[in-house]
Amino acid sequence: MRFTIKNREILVKRGSKEDVLPYYSLLRELREDPASFILVNYSREMPSLEDIKKRSEGWNVFPRYMHLATAVNDGTEVAGFVGSVIGPEYGPEIQPHIAEIFYGVSAKYRHTGMIYAMLYASMIDINVKYYTATAYVENAASIHVLESIGAERVARLAENDFYFRKSTYHDDYLFRGLRETALEKLYGKLVDHCITIVD
Repeated sequence: MRFTIKNREILVKRGSKEDVLPYYSLLRELREDPASFILVNYSREMPSLEDIKKRSEGWNVFPRYMHLATAVNDGTEVAGFVGSVIGPEYGPEIQPHIAEIFYGVSAKYRHTGMIYAMLYASMIDINVKYYTATAYVENAASIHVLESIGAERVARLAENDFYFRKSTYHDDYLFRGLRETALEKLYGKLVDHCITIVD
């Protein structure tokens, strides 16, 4: 799915092996970003490029999906990602109606509304009834995104992650929402941010 965001063309698509290197570059950027709280920010060591290549073999093989936002105007740069896992707790046979989502955005594409375009494209592509997500309790930006698309806080998970950089534990909020509601609200967010769906 293609979008126009502040005169830039953004393509959100399922990731492939051709995207591994620019995706890895994004992960390296986010690892050094103090405002980022994705998995690589909690890992003591940065995954190797070979690790990411191996992981990419499972991208978009049911029940796991990886959608990447490519900034067409900037060559093959990957500007963000949305991952999803269907049946996150008990597997897709028991939970075919639930997907856990996770995401990250390059700092230079924040506050543009691109996160809403990414979530819109990825949620259209997965056929579930509910989605879940976790967010660090002090990650105001991610909490705002989730609540603005209709997700509800259902629990506070005490000491859910160990943050090695400060040798402390982080509490997370667990969110849950209806995909149908999210898609309606996401479309409204695209309009609010003057984002155009090209195709």
